[in-house]
Parts: sequence; C-alpha cells; structure tokens
Amino acid sequence: MSAKAVFLDTNIVIYAYSVDQAQKCQIARALIEAGNAVISAQVLNEYCNSTRKKYPQMFDRVEETLHELLAVLQVRDLMPSTSLHAVQLTRRYGYSYYDSLIVASAIEAECSVLVSEDMQNGMLIDDRLRIINPFLPLN
Repeated sequence: MSAKAVFLDTNIVIYAYSVDQAQKCQIARALIEAGNAVISAQVLNEYCNSTRKKYPQMFDRVEETLHELLAVLQVRDLMPSTSLHAVQLTRRYGYSYYDSLIVASAIEAECSVLVSEDMQNGMLIDDRLRIINPFLPLN
C-alpha cells in the first residue's frame, strides 16, 4: 500500500454496495478503491450478516462482493490479543465490545484513521487513531 493505511468500519463497506444511498455509495467506493484500505475478518462477517438481514435482495451477490473486496482490501485476522485489547478499549472509552474490536483491529494494523459513520467523529483513541465520518456533510 502506497498511502497511509485507513481502516474501514462495516458501515462503509455496506454503503459501498448500497442501492438507495447514492452519495454515500460513491464516497464509500472511493475509500475502498483508494488502494490503502484495511478491514478485519469481523468486517467481512458483519457485512455478510447485515446484508442477509437488511438487504436480502443483495445477498444473492454477497459471494461476488466478497471476492471484489478481497481483491482490493487488506484483510486482517482477529487474534487473541485483539480480543484482550478490545476489552481494555471498552472499559476506557465505553464503546460496545464489537466496536472496540474494530478499533483494536485498526490499531493493530497500524492505521492512523478509522473511517466510520457510527463512532464519534474526530475522536482520538490512544493518541494514535482518529475516527473520521466521511458522510458528515451529507447528514
């Protein structure tokens, strides 16, 4: 990856394939196609689960979508250390455990930015990871 890596939360991946949120889809796709995006296996799993539940019409394409994502994104495994780190982050910042897993994965991937619509925009985690909401002007 040539540019500094950024970590994408699940909601960014979901918007990249959204059929009813054109502006958010365009922004999310640009983030994915930039060539410096990282996700975790958790993000892939949450994407599949959310697609099946909320957008069943899109689930027919989920395998194809996964192949597209795997071709352009760096995917990080969840390690035991990630779970331990997530517990610490949950205590420190009050995020849900699953959001803390995303944050811990981003830190372990040495990303300086976590792109998410759901977490507090501008928040700095452990003096090294900044949360950015790319959709704020649209909201």
